[in-house]
Amino acid sequence: MKKLLLAFLTACLLTAVPAQPAQAFSGPAAGEPGWITSTCYSHSRQADPIVSYGVYPSAHLHDFVGALSTDEFSTTESLQAGGTCSGIPQDTAAYWVPRLSTTLKGSLVPQAGQDRDMLAYYLRGAAAAGTVVQPFPPGFKLILGNSNAASAADNPDIGPHIWFKCGPGGNTHLLSPPSSCPSGHYMVVVYTFPQFWNGQRHGGNELDTMSYTKDAAHPITLPRLRAFWRYSPATGTIGTVSLASGPWYTVHMDFFNAWDQAALQSLVTRCINGGTDCQTDPAP
Repeated sequence: MKKLLLAFLTACLLTAVPAQPAQAFSGPAAGEPGWITSTCYSHSRQADPIVSYGVYPSAHLHDFVGALSTDEFSTTESLQAGGTCSGIPQDTAAYWVPRLSTTLKGSLVPQAGQDRDMLAYYLRGAAAAGTVVQPFPPGFKLILGNSNAASAADNPDIGPHIWFKCGPGGNTHLLSPPSSCPSGHYMVVVYTFPQFWNGQRHGGNELDTMSYTKDAAHPITLPRLRAFWRYSPATGTIGTVSLASGPWYTVHMDFFNAWDQAALQSLVTRCINGGTDCQTDPAP
């Protein structure tokens, strides 16, 4: 009798817990204050001016968008002088990720056509009403994700701040790369950086000075940077995804602010603090 009762209770418990649905993320809402910078793939190089300044080759190959001259010796001044393929000419920032490969598609570079290989959303994000958002400081550097992860658990940004999807459109938020995308879609990797800063600088990766929550230790509000990297050859059956840094769970992204600072301030003032959706590639 006890065994029957235990079996009955176990069955009830199992049926009472619904299967977990795919996570969804609402994404930037239409009309959200901010703007989008469209960027094109510029080049690949085994260089990383944040982690290993002056060193060539660096630990692994990176694909760069935006600034045209990014290499192991890049500075704010050299990036500004080297030009950009961003849709806003004053956005000479450098953005990069490790080279992505799949077992069925081979090595892929970001590509979605119309020079919109990566879309950088600069948003008001979680800034409370009345908060004045400040622009990223000149030369500000951020790396999101863990290139040395030995498992997905070693890269806790996967899920809340880094995720995968099939685009365009759709808000499905995948915790690992898709093995296939519907015809006409492509694989997208999304990165969301923290926006609240403690005001300290040390010149390297400043992620440890940042928080996703505003508090007494992080009183300065910066734009929320969310980047959509689009791999348009990754459609249909993709296969297993890996990165130049290792398995897919070593996913990470670097951002080096080399904007024309006056233009960045102008857009932050007019779009983010002005409560305006300035859409894609607005003039500063």
